[in-house]
Amino acid sequence: MNKQVISFVLNGEQRELEIEPNELLMNVLRERENLTGTKYRCGIGECGACTVHMNGNPVRSCQIPAAAASGARARAAAPTRWRASCRVWSPRTT
Repeated sequence: MNKQVISFVLNGEQRELEIEPNELLMNVLRERENLTGTKYRCGIGECGACTVHMNGNPVRSCQIPAAAASGARARAAAPTRWRASCRVWSPRTT
């Protein structure tokens, strides 16, 4: 298949990427742009974990071809860092 170049605004910055015709927007955001705040969960667009905003509208990026972002303004979640806190519960012994 022939690759194509798309140009779009992502989180306020202009991007130009070479993509495969069947590549999903979610994969481009996570793998190429390192926006791992966009999550993969159900893969069928029901859970909403992959939601990004394109031209102000929420879309499920696991269902949208990356080519659909061409010319769009997109906002996606930045990578998140989880801070784990460990709490040990013990019964009161009095």
